[in-house]
Amino acid sequence: MRAMTQRAFVDEKICSGCEACLSLCPTEAIKMQGDYAFVMALFCKGCGYCIEGCGEEAIRLLDYAPI
Repeated sequence: MRAMTQRAFVDEKICSGCEACLSLCPTEAIKMQGDYAFVMALFCKGCGYCIEGCGEEAIRLLDYAPI
């Protein structure tokens, strides 16, 4: 059985593109994709720092099973 971990996910319908989360990510896993933030799952460690800085509550942690 594989261990579940968590990864950040940005809801692009809620994200305003303010970029506040970019500087909060210690692994630089968040980048801008057009007008909203996007989390590169490969680099996300699920720390949740980005969630604390998102004023729109557009970021949440989801369960993720590594392949």
